[in-house]
Amino acid sequence: MNIRGRPIARLAVAAVVAVAAAVTGNGGARAQTDGCATPPEMTETDIRFPHLAERLKAQQPVSIVAIGGASTIGRAAGAPDLSYPHRLGQDLAQDFPHSPVAVTNKGVPRQSAKQMFERFATDVFAEDPVLVLWEVGITDAVRATDVDEFVQTLQDGVDQLKNRAIDTILVDIQFSQSPATVINFESY
Repeated sequence: MNIRGRPIARLAVAAVVAVAAAVTGNGGARAQTDGCATPPEMTETDIRFPHLAERLKAQQPVSIVAIGGASTIGRAAGAPDLSYPHRLGQDLAQDFPHSPVAVTNKGVPRQSAKQMFERFATDVFAEDPVLVLWEVGITDAVRATDVDEFVQTLQDGVDQLKNRAIDTILVDIQFSQSPATVINFESY
């Protein structure tokens, strides 16, 4: 899936790396050398990840968990080693060689927000992450989950992450024109 011809997974990786570089003052973030470079306006942000920044500045180990569906495990990219969590781990390890970075991929296809949230205790909190990327919404849209239930699940999940001092990124639905004509993605 693409936004302006750019794969969403690349944007997610570039955004996290750019934010991490900004909050830590690491000017060594490498330039992208392939033909699919992310435009700067897609990664420039005022968002701060204080817990991630603290760990990187102190050169301490960093644990990141990506929880989501098929896109998280790399099905859309073609292979797990092309998934955005895998690429994020590679990029952060290269940019921050003095901070061991572990990105754990907890993607499970076709799970609702509620099913993912129910896995937080075993699949997220057990990893003691400093950052969680939660790709959520597509299955709920396809199944027409009650929107209020969906919103409450997201709020409960974000609240639990916040209460545990875990920086959080919600990864939006990857847009595709074809399904958008028959599935109401807008509410999710």
